[in-house]
Amino acid sequence: MSKKIEKMKVKKQQVRANHVECHQKFQARIHEAEDSMQAQHLIIEALVDEKDSLIQTIHGLQEANNAPVVPQNP
Repeated sequence: MSKKIEKMKVKKQQVRANHVECHQKFQARIHEAEDSMQAQHLIIEALVDEKDSLIQTIHGLQEANNAPVVPQNP
């Protein structure tokens, strides 16, 4: 009976260790996904800023050439 209890304790420890390992891996994947999303957000912000700058440049050139200014879509 004692061996059976000892085996059950070992099995319980293994299950707990596996659970902790899985949890840590899952947390690491979540962290990587959050970092990726943050990087993508920064890239999008930079692209929007660049687009706005290009539109201003285009409008400036159109005004300088007396061309009709095309309204910007929101």
